[in-house]
Amino acid sequence: MLLDRLFLNTTEKFPDNIAVVHGDMRISYSEMYSRASKLVAVLQEYGIRQGDRVLIALENSAEYITSYFATLLAGGVTVAINPDVKHIGLQKIVLDCKPFCIIARSSMLPLIETCGRTHAFGCILLFGKRESNGMDDSAPVYIDEGIRHEKVSALDKNKNRPS
Repeated sequence: MLLDRLFLNTTEKFPDNIAVVHGDMRISYSEMYSRASKLVAVLQEYGIRQGDRVLIALENSAEYITSYFATLLAGGVTVAINPDVKHIGLQKIVLDCKPFCIIARSSMLPLIETCGRTHAFGCILLFGKRESNGMDDSAPVYIDEGIRHEKVSALDKNKNRPS
């Protein structure tokens, strides 16, 4: 059984059981499913396609698990990378796997911006507080733990994607 199916089956059978324990935080399967579903909707809004790669640059956290399952449920392929990756490492990964999207903490934005000069992401999703940086053309989308999202400016959906 694939992990996304296992997650869905477990959520259906044991919705109130604890799925994630992170510090003092406890998240049930139904809450994790709710969070993942909201992130799936964001990915779909930006045009994720079956098989698209999604870089997840998050530490072990509830946001990582949410992002992982959301990517699978949206039909994407997860590419987990160390959130402490340096510029040259991220550049090589991006050039090699050509991801549709990157999901990271807002603190990674300066590093992600440097990769955006050579690769057009379909979307950049950031957990954390928005910081003004004057970025216009491939602006990131900020999401919070509840997966509400805020478009910082218009994002050119699906640029550099074959029709």
